Amino acid sequence: MNSPLVSIITPSFNRANFIELNIKSIMNQTYKNFEHIIVDGGSTDGTIEILKKYENKYNLKWISEPDEGMYDAINKGIKMAKGDILAYLNTDDLYFPWTLEVVVKSFKTLIADIIYGDCLVVQRSFMSIFLHPQKFNYKRLACGSGLSLPQPSTFLKKSVFNEVGYFSTNYKLFGDIEFWIRCGFKGLKFFKINEILSIVIFHDDNLHKDKKSGIVEKNRIKKSFCNDNDIFIKILGNKYIDQISKRMELLRFVFKKNNWFYFKKSIDRISWVKFLFYEMLPNRYKFKFWSNYFNSKKIFNVIKGELDENNLDSK
Repeated sequence: MNSPLVSIITPSFNRANFIELNIKSIMNQTYKNFEHIIVDGGSTDGTIEILKKYENKYNLKWISEPDEGMYDAINKGIKMAKGDILAYLNTDDLYFPWTLEVVVKSFKTLIADIIYGDCLVVQRSFMSIFLHPQKFNYKRLACGSGLSLPQPSTFLKKSVFNEVGYFSTNYKLFGDIEFWIRCGFKGLKFFKINEILSIVIFHDDNLHKDKKSGIVEKNRIKKSFCNDNDIFIKILGNKYIDQISKRMELLRFVFKKNNWFYFKKSIDRISWVKFLFYEMLPNRYKFKFWSNYFNSKKIFNVIKGELDENNLDSK
């Protein structure tokens, strides 16, 4: 695995307002041995014109045809993929320029089937780091009281699909959660690296805003995988476990050297201190500091595309 091919799959349907940002974030990778596979569901909003614009500018493959939803599109992309390392990145998510470089180096040095990092979450002018525990607790996730993997910051060997199969098309929102849980019960090796690998954009059209469908799907997952006799899960509630996990990750970051190395290089020291101060605040106090949060353009500028926060505010 000297310079393995990395396959990035993007399911798409009528996301012309985001897909060009997604494409630019992948084009600008410092690691160049990748293919970008966009599986479009038959968009009619100008997406196809954007794909044609970029198809000869980098290693882009794309198809546009009706599908049965996001996970059906991802499965099509997996079957088209030639890479040793795979990931899927939704149209409204982005990579940093260093993302693939860091991931490939990690797969070379670690014994892991699945590698994940942290995310930067953007919602209008508000930004936050979404931290994840060092150890992925798939059993607790199966019972509805644990954090899932950060999907845009998760990468896996193609051999995983030979072990576990593909994403279930019986889910609209949480097919990835069901898939990670299957990987856990299959005994696959997960490893977290301390780096922010993706930007997640929250907007009004996010699929996960469909709370009712989300509850139904999580209950189906719980019924399929959860052992109700798990006393640990019964004693500690979802809210407190996740808060403790996040605080532990913050403490690890503060007292450990070289965490988030690439991310720290992209912003100035004062903004970095503000960022840490904000993240250490209890949730009930954070709303007071939204207007004082550091200018998101400082971090967006590391993506060499047209990432203007005013455009994000209007979408």
